[in-house]
Amino acid sequence: MTMPRLTRRAAIAGGLAAVPALTGLGATAARPRSTVKRFYRADDGANLQPAFQRAIDWAGQNDSDLVSDFGRIAGELWCPERIGPTGPDGNGIPLVVRHGTSIDFGGATFRLRGPGGNRVRAQRGSGDAQPWLGGWLYASAAGGGIDRLEIANVAVDGMFVGDFVTNRESNLTDKGFMLFDERVREVVMRNVELRNFGGEIYYVGGPGPVRQLLENCHFHGSPQCAWNPGGTGKLVAINLRAGRAYQCAEVIGGKGHVYRGGHFYAPGNGGSSFFGGPSPGFRSGYPYSYAWWDGQGAPPYIRFEGTEFSGGHALWLGSWIEGRVRLVDTSIYFNPGVGHLRDIDLDIDAVCDAGSGNAVVTFGGVPQPGARMAKAPADALLLPPSDIHLRIACSRTARARAAARTWATGFRFNGGHYDRDSLDVLVKGEVNSAVQMFGDGARGFPQPRVRDGGIVPR
Repeated sequence: MTMPRLTRRAAIAGGLAAVPALTGLGATAARPRSTVKRFYRADDGANLQPAFQRAIDWAGQNDSDLVSDFGRIAGELWCPERIGPTGPDGNGIPLVVRHGTSIDFGGATFRLRGPGGNRVRAQRGSGDAQPWLGGWLYASAAGGGIDRLEIANVAVDGMFVGDFVTNRESNLTDKGFMLFDERVREVVMRNVELRNFGGEIYYVGGPGPVRQLLENCHFHGSPQCAWNPGGTGKLVAINLRAGRAYQCAEVIGGKGHVYRGGHFYAPGNGGSSFFGGPSPGFRSGYPYSYAWWDGQGAPPYIRFEGTEFSGGHALWLGSWIEGRVRLVDTSIYFNPGVGHLRDIDLDIDAVCDAGSGNAVVTFGGVPQPGARMAKAPADALLLPPSDIHLRIACSRTARARAAARTWATGFRFNGGHYDRDSLDVLVKGEVNSAVQMFGDGARGFPQPRVRDGGIVPR
């Protein structure tokens, strides 16, 4: 099947017009407000979980928003005892939201505990592959669904301790925020910090909401993934931070994402990945990362607006990527395995600091144009990458200069078939070479057109 192709000029014209506006983030129509303290009972003791769960249930059933009147409390949430399998009822999860509401936690900080306040959160049930930990908050629509869920002003420590460099100690029963229900149509988060969980910290499974809007959120500390927003809708994230995780980010772009500012840092061996699409939705039988767009409406771009990646990152990018990124000791790897890697327009500010200063960008084509992707339908083909435009500005810090460290090359080519006429790369600044033909794989293929914008070798 011939896939829709988008030139840079068309991308500018189409852009992200259909991505939700950044203004009005968190704004909702006036609704009645309820408070939390009245749901607290003396026999709850140090455990604030029952009071907040009662308040959340009442607010949802009465079309009310919720504002905590505990103030900036530092308290505990004890996970309820899990009885049998966990399904849409959220059995064995501290907080469950079943109706549309806005929850303002009032600056509270929570530590998670096991049943009875046990510092060991693990519960063992029959047939469980892993000990059950339960995470923090689960959104599961009841009845007709959730039009909007808003969460604000809270910090939660899952208290998970483990190795975040590898994923050997991950526990997928322990997600910070989790959503599997496509009937939740919009999620808004403001001023939320979630840290130290055994699984994904922010996780959306399946098609996900129509819109996700996040502002000043911080997700960190996981042997799995800090930021996994999943879904096929649209997303805007302002000043999002995610790090100290095996994967800082695992992102498919759905109908389009915008990252304004933000910082992804301290990755483990999994680095980060951002793949544009699929749009308008997943295609049955195709890999989740397959670069699919039906050509209707706006292209499904992931746009970075001054987003930083640091700490020895391996940053994997797929199709429909644009904007500007800042890399500190971080390298980009473009993945031709998404099917047809295409439509990329990126300004890259690459800083060599404490790292080894390898290649800023590593790029390769497909071994055989038109070959079928493994374990995919017959029309899922590997096509030569095309319409790729990069402007790479290299620099190094005083610490790097003192240690005689610098970037080896701006653009490394590993070989493979690609559309040479639609690839344009400019490299400038403190770097030893603009382009490098790397290894035996590059032999027999034309050298990419990489322009020297004024490089300064060490």
